[in-house]
Amino acid sequence: MFVYKLWRKIVYSIMYLPRKMFYNKLKKKLINTDFTIISSDCFGGLVYHNLAQRFNSPTINLYFSQTDFINFVSNLKEYLSKELVEVLDHNMNHPVGKLSCDGVDVVINFMHYSSFEYAKKKWDERKNRVDFQNIYIIQTLPRDLTREYIETFENLPFDNKLLITKNNRFNSDCIVSHPIFSSKNYKPGKILEYKSLVSLKRYMDDIDYVKFLNKKQKN
Repeated sequence: MFVYKLWRKIVYSIMYLPRKMFYNKLKKKLINTDFTIISSDCFGGLVYHNLAQRFNSPTINLYFSQTDFINFVSNLKEYLSKELVEVLDHNMNHPVGKLSCDGVDVVINFMHYSSFEYAKKKWDERKNRVDFQNIYIIQTLPRDLTREYIETFENLPFDNKLLITKNNRFNSDCIVSHPIFSSKNYKPGKILEYKSLVSLKRYMDDIDYVKFLNKKQKN
């Protein structure tokens, strides 16, 4: 095990520069800057990271449930105006927060934060950077979805929306399917991993998120 971990560390060190060069090439294609990505999980944060952009969004290093994310983005301005409060959930080994708006609670899992206090500090700092004139919604759902859910997503009050899921059997313009969700070795977060120890690309890089971010708002 020690030898394997050491080998992985060495390979990652060797791959650091070529991977950085790959993402620098992606960054050069980016026309739009200072954008806000509201993401259901770490996908949005990694897009910022890959393209070396400032985190102009509070949805970094966290995740929502499917229903909570839809409720959140359906009433985004109002939820962002509310105070984030701590939820004491002993079943979780990470900080959990909650926003309440019109009697509807949205729970947020801060799985990459050491404390709720730090998570709240970063949430409050980044929510003030949200640009509603340059906003992009991204949700990943590794399962088959109903037509009703897809229509709900399509009707969100934003011009640029991306739903990354298992398939696009209803031919929605908002959906991009990814084969990793049908893979036998799929696990949560797999789409964010590098394809192999020596790969330049993560699975998420199969999706042209630079093209998506270069889309203009309609108004």
